[in-house]
Amino acid sequence: MNSKRLLILVLSIPAVALAGFKLPSKIFEVGDLEKAQVEAAAKGKPIAFLFSNKDSTCPLCSDASSTMIRELGSKTVMVYVRNVTGLPQSVIKALTPGQYIPKIAVLDDRLETTLGTVTYEAVKSDSRAAFREVEKAIRDYKKAE
Repeated sequence: MNSKRLLILVLSIPAVALAGFKLPSKIFEVGDLEKAQVEAAAKGKPIAFLFSNKDSTCPLCSDASSTMIRELGSKTVMVYVRNVTGLPQSVIKALTPGQYIPKIAVLDDRLETTLGTVTYEAVKSDSRAAFREVEKAIRDYKKAE
């Protein structure tokens, strides 16, 4: 291996190692879904299901996940989901759009009504526009409570 290739390899290792993201402490794990529902009902907020992989080595996935947390984290009670196995059918259906992770689905606190979905593809295309409709649905949800 020549020295130029070795240098490129060494320089690329930190980028891969740093690609994951850290979940803020306010985000529930899927095992605590009932607690999240209680908190959502008490605060009059919908529940956002962030379907992602916090250990991903893909910086695009990590950046989009962080954007989703930043945009919707304070407006919802957020639940981190790594796979859809065992989730209520309404949540699985809401997480269907989009081909790639991350994606986020926002539902009412009873998990009966989907308020909106934001996909990786939409964030990549136009981050601001990706959240516009779901943020409007969240505002309307809070008014109705």
